[in-house]
Amino acid sequence: MNRIQLGLTLKEARRKANLTQEQLAERFILDAKKVSRIERGIQFPEEDYLERLNVLIRNELDIAGIKAAILEIQSVESSSIWKSREETITNEQLYAELQKIQTKLDRLILQLIRE
Repeated sequence: MNRIQLGLTLKEARRKANLTQEQLAERFILDAKKVSRIERGIQFPEEDYLERLNVLIRNELDIAGIKAAILEIQSVESSSIWKSREETITNEQLYAELQKIQTKLDRLILQLIRE
């Protein structure tokens, strides 16, 4: 499951409860924009949100599965961030090595010109 699938699952649960985002937000005492962010996969829901939504749809949500999916998504995203950081470091190191080689070539060219 990815962020979008998670959001769509929660959106479907809200629809099963026959509520709009605004109605759900009002019932849960939170901002409707937050409900939108959760359903678009931008923000993860809190445990309380999941439990209350689950009650509204007569316990049809697999909360344990959703929590596991959230942990999996966070793990994948975290490793992707580190991987991209490693690539950046590698690219920076490569650039530094290329600069050293360029400096050596410039010195050799100057030596050849002087001779």
